Amino acid sequence: MRLVNEAGAWLLHDVHGRALARMARSWSPPGGLNFLRGEVGAVVRWRKADNKEEFRAHLRRDVWEAVAPELVYG
Repeated sequence: MRLVNEAGAWLLHDVHGRALARMARSWSPPGGLNFLRGEVGAVVRWRKADNKEEFRAHLRRDVWEAVAPELVYG
């Protein structure tokens, strides 16, 4: 995977340049370290029913998958 900053958002791309995931808006890479590599650590399946009641109205899908990356810095 590659870590790419697009318009202030950090995205994970595969080797073909396709977006796999977007990091949380509050996330930023650790300062003073270089990104060495990234891999898909897991793919997590989320359901609307798994979220707190107050957040469910904001969710657009009943089920979705999220990439949990393993990012290595050095």
